[in-house]
Amino acid sequence: MKTKKQKKAQTAIELIIVVGFIIFFFAAFLFVINENIEQKNRERENFLARETALTIQDEINLAHKSVDGYMRNFTLPAKVAGKDYNVIVQANMVYFNTSNFGISLPIQNITGQIKKGTNTITKKSGIVYLNSF
Repeated sequence: MKTKKQKKAQTAIELIIVVGFIIFFFAAFLFVINENIEQKNRERENFLARETALTIQDEINLAHKSVDGYMRNFTLPAKVAGKDYNVIVQANMVYFNTSNFGISLPIQNITGQIKKGTNTITKKSGIVYLNSF
């Protein structure tokens, strides 16, 4: 027969085991939630980066389809989803990249270079100028 001290010791050990399992499952649950949040943030960043690159492509295509004398200002954000990015227009392509995402999109020939902030795109004599006057 067990003594009173043995029963208390056994109860204490069982309590420690139960609390340990609860803490383990709680930590695992938080880990899964954190991974899910990180995945959603990456997807959001990739979506915003893709949308910014597509905006550049659309603005250039619109200028090429327009008549001479076309002029439009459009603005690119300083950061995409809180992250810095690079954008280059070169060899009939727009190259856009962040630390986790990159995309290149075809465009028609233009003169000039893109920049963060306000950009001016014009069409004169059939040539599209980007930030060039």
